[in-house]
Amino acid sequence: MPDSLQFSWQLLIEDTELDGATLVVDYVPAVITCRACGAETTLEMAIMLCPHCDCADVTLVSGEEFQITSIDRVHEVC
Repeated sequence: MPDSLQFSWQLLIEDTELDGATLVVDYVPAVITCRACGAETTLEMAIMLCPHCDCADVTLVSGEEFQITSIDRVHEVC
């Protein structure tokens, strides 16, 4: 998703007054909790499998967030 977000951003701002604007993305790591053994794990790869007991019965705790925290616009005076 990060690559497609950056690509879409570039298409969106091209030939507009925002052309040249920068999109800054802060990544939230995916964290899962295993329903079988109770282990909480930060995933390094997008594999929804408990590394402790190999169970696929997991809950995504974080990493699915998508929030725009601010948009800063600088108006240049000629």
